[in-house]
Amino acid sequence: IIKKYGEVSFWNNESDYSCEVYALVSQIEIYDQYWSSHGMSDGKHSKNTAELVRLFVDMLKEIPEGDGERFPYEIINTLEQEYLN
Repeated sequence: IIKKYGEVSFWNNESDYSCEVYALVSQIEIYDQYWSSHGMSDGKHSKNTAELVRLFVDMLKEIPEGDGERFPYEIINTLEQEYLN
């Protein structure tokens, strides 16, 4: 996502950027359901999903907050609470 939109044009594409973040979160949920349905989770979520979420959250944290109003920064906390705690 960062490579696609870049820091300079990010705020011009904020809505598109947010939509793609939520699309990736949806894909993470599907990925986790796959691993769970195949008996590969040790608890609430699979280790594979937790690692994927950790990488995704790290990338989201690198995004400068700037003056964005529509970017879903709260998704970082939600993902950390759901998958990493």
